[in-house]
Amino acid sequence: AGGGDAVIQTTGSGMVKSGILGLVLGTSGVMAMGLSGYQDNPGGKLQVFCNNAPDLWHAMGVTLAAGGSFAWYRDTLCQAEKKEAWEKGVSAYDILNSEAESAAPGCHGLLFLPYLSGERCPLNDPNARGTFIGLNLQHTHADMTRSVMEGVTYSLRQCAELIFKMDPSLVPEKIIVSGGGA
Repeated sequence: AGGGDAVIQTTGSGMVKSGILGLVLGTSGVMAMGLSGYQDNPGGKLQVFCNNAPDLWHAMGVTLAAGGSFAWYRDTLCQAEKKEAWEKGVSAYDILNSEAESAAPGCHGLLFLPYLSGERCPLNDPNARGTFIGLNLQHTHADMTRSVMEGVTYSLRQCAELIFKMDPSLVPEKIIVSGGGA
């Protein structure tokens, strides 16, 4: 018995049947759901394979740089916040989370695509690249911080929507989040 790391982790988190949607949020982001039977995977955008129990299947979409996007942002563009965190003895992520809360949803039109490691889902493209779109003089550091979070969230939402398109009767009764980003 056994399985790949993502299937084992989702099984351990309780995502073993239809209706339980799970997000494993670490460097990558894995959006997954157990399936009670095989479902067609049009275009091969998701990964669908046997689950860890008889007659169960597993569908997942992976965003390669979920938490990795936020770590890159912190390490590359947030030196002042890292210094402040060190001086206060707190996490730089706590400071960035507070900053993001001060920005308006939608970040005044600023979008971030989290394809810093290529992408697996919804685009299966190792050459996809991350970017800020719509950056202008109006945008603040808080807008940029929030746009990174929103970009990752929208990418994960696309993964979930692909799972639900497999079978319109798949409705999440419960959502479980695990991993360092939880």
